[in-house]
Amino acid sequence: MEEIGSGDPVLDLKIKVQKPFLVFPAEETERRFLFLSNFDQNLVFTVETLHFFGKLGGQDDVAEIVASALRKLLVPYDYTAGRLALNSEEGRLEIDCNGEGALFAAATSELTLAQLPDIGYPNPAFSQLILQEYGAQKLQDLPLLFIQVCIYFHALTRKLYGDIVAYLFPKKT
Repeated sequence: MEEIGSGDPVLDLKIKVQKPFLVFPAEETERRFLFLSNFDQNLVFTVETLHFFGKLGGQDDVAEIVASALRKLLVPYDYTAGRLALNSEEGRLEIDCNGEGALFAAATSELTLAQLPDIGYPNPAFSQLILQEYGAQKLQDLPLLFIQVCIYFHALTRKLYGDIVAYLFPKKT
């Protein structure tokens, strides 16, 4: 493996993704529809972000901790657990705050954070950190929010390190 800044980028991040599942709000939320602006109507695309974080102390099940926190966050931010819907009367897309859930996946890597390519620069290898397919047949079936947690190990201490990938509008298969 190449170390950060040592020349050639690492091409295989050795990511093993568990089967994604839906995370639902911790409490029942009100069903409502949110208007999307004309700007929103024309710009339906994924927004992919990677967030890397350091030591996680003695936390063994980081994915469950993040999923549990997500359940709680989906209550005040209930629209992220909704779906796009077509308002046939107005011929516009809107957000159906229906509580159908956000998509969540946990992943592991054999690499350490130090073995990753320089995270300060875009790298095609980072696409391995993004779930590429979800299996939805229509745009209206896609969760609006997807979060993937990937766990890495520190080479010497075996302490957990990780990243969180989040994006709106997962890629359509």
